Amino acid sequence: MSDTTLTPTANFSIAEPAVNENVLSLPQKQELALLSGQHRVTLAADVAQRQVNLQATAADMEQMLDVAHRLSRTRSNYRIRSSHTTASGEAQVEVQRNTTLTIALVVGAVVLLTLLLR
Repeated sequence: MSDTTLTPTANFSIAEPAVNENVLSLPQKQELALLSGQHRVTLAADVAQRQVNLQATAADMEQMLDVAHRLSRTRSNYRIRSSHTTASGEAQVEVQRNTTLTIALVVGAVVLLTLLLR
């Protein structure tokens, strides 16, 4: 490793490299090539891990939706909570069905009508 630190200029574009290779010594070029290779490997591993995470999250969400769909065909109450890691963070998903409130409202309306009709 060289004592010289390679720092890009403040204003540069992709068309213009931040470091001019013509002014670098051979050890600096070798160090730059090594760092570049290390970053490529790290980036490739990160992309591969994100693809695995995406596939796992998609499968988890599909399974949760399948369970919710099967439960929706029943007359029972249910609540499904799940957490999924996404590219931008974490997604919290909740699906529920609560028929108790509907039954309570119907019973309340029947009682009220019975009282009013007496």
